[in-house]
Amino acid sequence: MKRTLIVLAVPAVLGLALASVQPGFADSLKLLNATVVDQNGEPVANRSIIIEGKKQPTWANGWGFIGNREAKSLAITDKNGYVQMVDMPPGHYTMKLVVPGAEPKKIDAFDLPPGYRIKNVTVTNVAVPTDEKQ
Repeated sequence: MKRTLIVLAVPAVLGLALASVQPGFADSLKLLNATVVDQNGEPVANRSIIIEGKKQPTWANGWGFIGNREAKSLAITDKNGYVQMVDMPPGHYTMKLVVPGAEPKKIDAFDLPPGYRIKNVTVTNVAVPTDEKQ
């Protein structure tokens, strides 16, 4: 009886040890870098941006019918109109500018392909409302 337990336990321990050192099990960091510029070429600074869309199905969800495919993130541009999102899943996305007192305004659409590492998006000629209600 003791021999059987040892024989069964050794392959299981070896399998776990090999899986932990095999490359390819950890994902690399994925970055989405976006710069938003207005009609005058000035950065759209300190503005809320919504990035929303549909994730592409993963290998475990190849049919796309299981689970939530919606993805939505909120970010704020810095003084240079720059925003960075980390680990956005592959898919099709829409970038919207948040306008206080109104619906968010679509300013760009883009795709994040499977296996991407860095995606740079530059959005130009954004009309920024100046008569906002405070």
